Amino acid sequence: MSELFFSRLEVFFADVSTQERGATRGYLVHQAVANLFGQYDSRPYLYRSDASSLDGSETILVLSSLLPCKEVAHGKGLVVSSLETTIYPDSFSEGTRLDFEILLNATKDIAQTRGKRSSRIDIWESVWRSDKSTPLDPHSVYGDYLRRRLEGLARIEVARVTERKEVKVRRSIREKAPIVFVAANVIGTLTIVDPDRFRARLARGIGRSLSLGCGLMCLSRPGAVLPRRYGTALLTPRT
Repeated sequence: MSELFFSRLEVFFADVSTQERGATRGYLVHQAVANLFGQYDSRPYLYRSDASSLDGSETILVLSSLLPCKEVAHGKGLVVSSLETTIYPDSFSEGTRLDFEILLNATKDIAQTRGKRSSRIDIWESVWRSDKSTPLDPHSVYGDYLRRRLEGLARIEVARVTERKEVKVRRSIREKAPIVFVAANVIGTLTIVDPDRFRARLARGIGRSLSLGCGLMCLSRPGAVLPRRYGTALLTPRT
């Protein structure tokens, strides 16, 4: 089984002029994480921005198949002030129950007229546009998306959306338009069904925009992290 690494880094936004030239904070974080791994043939990491502090620093969590290197992480506009790395667990146990948190860019493809590429739309936006009186809600829509992606690997017991936002990422003011997508933060509880395949799926990420901070599923013992982050224990599984 291939080795994985889990890292926690702090980045500090130092060069205001870079942001004034149009680079968004999201792009600077994306570049800082990419720089941790130097040159690579295929992207060896997933990440999420976990928290921001009053001093302008930001905490980033990274799951990678390569060992990150702090020496190459500095870039225009920010400095990596600390980097801690541990070996990610090489196995899980069937039947283990865990809390999870994930930032999802979950989309549906919309067919276009012949000769044009299909477009993508956020899954909740698609449901709501189709039926504005739908009995569904974002919790069930994103939860069912995760159930489909993890079918046979893990059983989603409960899923709740804590935030849903539009994300804009731009490298510089010279770009005509930023990359724009919808990201939903989903927390919940799951039970592992197939440990090896589940771990492999975590390493690949879930959903889209994996290079821009989405798709990393963070796991913790039930009741250990999410109540502290959100002020509530998790949620009775739906029947």
